[in-house]
Amino acid sequence: RGTMAMSLVNIRTYLLTGEKSYKENFNDTWTQNKQHFNTLIKNKNLFNTEQINAFKILKITRKEFASLPEQIFTLRANDNWNIANHLLKTKAAPIGSYLVATLQSMVADQHRLLEQEGITIQSSINGFINLLIVLVFLGVFFLLGIAIFIIKRITNPINQAVNFSKQIAQGDFNSDTHFASTSAFYETRQLLIGLHKMANKLDKMIKKIQESEAKIKSIVDNAVDAIITINDSGIIQTFNSAAVSMFAHAEHEVIGQNISVLMPNPYKDKHDAYISHYINTGEKKVMGIGREIILSVKMA
Repeated sequence: RGTMAMSLVNIRTYLLTGEKSYKENFNDTWTQNKQHFNTLIKNKNLFNTEQINAFKILKITRKEFASLPEQIFTLRANDNWNIANHLLKTKAAPIGSYLVATLQSMVADQHRLLEQEGITIQSSINGFINLLIVLVFLGVFFLLGIAIFIIKRITNPINQAVNFSKQIAQGDFNSDTHFASTSAFYETRQLLIGLHKMANKLDKMIKKIQESEAKIKSIVDNAVDAIITINDSGIIQTFNSAAVSMFAHAEHEVIGQNISVLMPNPYKDKHDAYISHYINTGEKKVMGIGREIILSVKMA
């Protein structure tokens, strides 16, 4: 309906003004009208008898109208453009109005059918809703039974696994949980047992590492030479007893401090740059090679 009405408007406006833009607008609108009409053709099997008869008349009348716009545009371009206006008034406009009215009638009929179908569908929906309510009550009882089953066989064992994982993350590797609980599924039970075994292995590994660290610390602390270790930022990590004696600094005074606190200038100002250069390039200029330097000793 809309494209047909707009087509007539563009024709009238073109006759009054002669501007080509209105002719172009008509062509665009008429193209849309063709697309809509083709859609009607594809779906005509959905029409009832009354709509089919109306569509046949619409098809014939539309074909009659289709040739008129080009005639009107051609006449408007000539000197006797009044003939184009006459053709619009006597043929194009009446036919166009009839097409719009026919389409409106088909749309109104379609709305009426939709209302009837809506009533039928609503009645079916009401019956379906009643059936659905009954099924919902049955489903609730069924789901309640499943929920109890899941909580007992799945949720509780998984919660045990989660809680034990948190314990492991916090460094607590001991648990009195009954991992082989028969209330869990086989897979869940195996997960719990696997976590328990992993915790035992981690506990043993950490104890070995701690024992190894203690041995290394004992060796370093009792070494005759001063041994100082730093990280990649030059921060002092360890400071053994010989270093304490050599530099007259207590361990707590230098741990966490930059190694440069033990150096006089010019070494003090350049050492961080040496570390950065070695880390970024791997090139051994100062870092990674042996050298002798003068260090600062705390005066009593």
